[in-house]
Amino acid sequence: MKIPLLPSLLVLTLGTGPSLAAQEETAAAEPQPAAQEAPAQQADSQFGEPLIVNGERIPDLEIMRFLVYGPGRNALEARKLEILMEMEVQMRRSAARERMAEERYQKSFDELTEEERKGIDDDFTASLGHLKITREDAKQRIAEQRAEFKERYPTLDPDIETRRAYRSVAWYEDQVFQTMRFDELFFPGHPDNWPEISIEAIHAGSPNYDLVEDYATHWEARAKTAEETGEPMKREEDMMMSILRDYVMSALNSLVETRTSVDGIDPELVMEIEGPGTYAEIPTREVYEEFKDAFTWRDIAEAKRFLALQTAARQELEGLGVLTDRDEYLAEVAKAREELAANMFNWQFIALMGHQFPSEEAYTEHVYLMESFRKLIADQLVRNGDGSLSPELEANMEYANMVMGLARCLTEVCFVSAFDFPKNEWRPDGFKGALERANALRAEVDAYIDRLHAAEQAKMDAVAKGENYEWPEDLPSFDRFWSDFLDLHSEFWDPPLPMTGHPAPELGRKNKGRFNGEPMTRNDYRRTLGESSYYTYLFNKSTTDHVFLEQEPGSVGGPYIGPWGYYIIYLRSRTAPTNPIDLNSERHFQMMVDDYVRNEFTKFAHQALENAETHGVPDGLGN
Repeated sequence: MKIPLLPSLLVLTLGTGPSLAAQEETAAAEPQPAAQEAPAQQADSQFGEPLIVNGERIPDLEIMRFLVYGPGRNALEARKLEILMEMEVQMRRSAARERMAEERYQKSFDELTEEERKGIDDDFTASLGHLKITREDAKQRIAEQRAEFKERYPTLDPDIETRRAYRSVAWYEDQVFQTMRFDELFFPGHPDNWPEISIEAIHAGSPNYDLVEDYATHWEARAKTAEETGEPMKREEDMMMSILRDYVMSALNSLVETRTSVDGIDPELVMEIEGPGTYAEIPTREVYEEFKDAFTWRDIAEAKRFLALQTAARQELEGLGVLTDRDEYLAEVAKAREELAANMFNWQFIALMGHQFPSEEAYTEHVYLMESFRKLIADQLVRNGDGSLSPELEANMEYANMVMGLARCLTEVCFVSAFDFPKNEWRPDGFKGALERANALRAEVDAYIDRLHAAEQAKMDAVAKGENYEWPEDLPSFDRFWSDFLDLHSEFWDPPLPMTGHPAPELGRKNKGRFNGEPMTRNDYRRTLGESSYYTYLFNKSTTDHVFLEQEPGSVGGPYIGPWGYYIIYLRSRTAPTNPIDLNSERHFQMMVDDYVRNEFTKFAHQALENAETHGVPDGLGN
């Protein structure tokens, strides 16, 4: 059976993706990259100037797929979940048909008349509680959640915070609607009424603790309270429901085969889903058009930069004759994913959390070229018989020890933002305005340092002459100046603490750039600044590495560019690695080699792009 992807089916979403309703809401105003004139022989692109690398046009469809797999992924998964829900309904319908045909007519369903079949199907459809959930029900749930939010965070705007979390208010409303339908389909009332798949999935997911029995106990207690008070029955706690949903969704996903771009599906499609009695295709262009108002100029710029880098690197590797056979590589990836499936650090975790790529698909394509590049520099990735390293690895040891050996830096950072975090939108002057403000602030810092040096020199001169020196009252210590400077100018934004309920964790708060006041390792610091392996690959820049390797302790550096603006950094101290690399450890050696390959491939890809004749490659700053 092929499920038609009709609007009536697809407007319902569980993830953070948009529905047809989302088209009614436009994204927050942001600076858009100006469209440049395309070469005359090339067709127009809806993303400004067509993206071309050495004469090879990267189709708009590839940009669309990148965006849907990345920023639009939750919405794509919501579409998939809707298909899985429909698959479950059809499986139940098939079972119900035979059961009801036997009970009513002592026949099989195929032996019934058309009228008898219709009667059974109508009765089955009427029994489906999730179909009785309406948009009005969802609006009521949303009103309750907004009221709870306003009580906890009275100074925040619910619509702004919804867009921050879900990209669109309409997406969020659809998510609530689908979640309510999902719960009614798989967790209707008391667990005695739950379908078999729910019970089995929960028991498999939690073999050592009976969550079904626990839920039943809670349900009975809530039902008793409602009966005694006459008030509506309270819902189960969100955390419990989230756990139960994850178990059931995992079970549903195990019933189907899902194919995406890395499985070689037609570029016109973003996903294929095949399972019991089900085959569904999700078209690339259709999904992109539905989601497009929620994609920002930065999303599009990053998509185009990534695809341009990949294309230039692939062309270069192909020309050098080292491009790995794609089918062999994908077979190895499939094997690795299977081996890591039960591990917390699985392929998805490595891609999305470890290196912060926007999607597994983008990461898989990136690793494909990186592993091909590894063959090109194989002679650099060796240890000699005496245990010594190749010259290239030896030269990289300072960097490798800084990363793996847990060197630490204590900094305080003045952040000058191109993004308005309280409003969750890009500022009209974007990176250009942020750079102008950052340069002016850096000049103010330098002027104060010059005054301090002049005062110190004047004091030394006075002491040499045996004279008294009165330190200027308007010239406190640099630490005092810098603290006031951060309070006045640093634009790191921390949301307000909740007024009611559970307190928010302090971990991760920026504190105007003071962070937690403790030295941080390189990886922790990189996350704090919003950088990642993915960001470094896109722009071949790392403020973190500059601070850890080049900036002098006790100095002020910058402004350095980052993902959201510019940083002026006061490096208070830097400590040497406390856990240096042990070259006798094969694990340490391989980790060092992998990191070296990653960094060298980034340089290789950027050099290939720089050498290429290109059109339509944005700089990621709105240009």
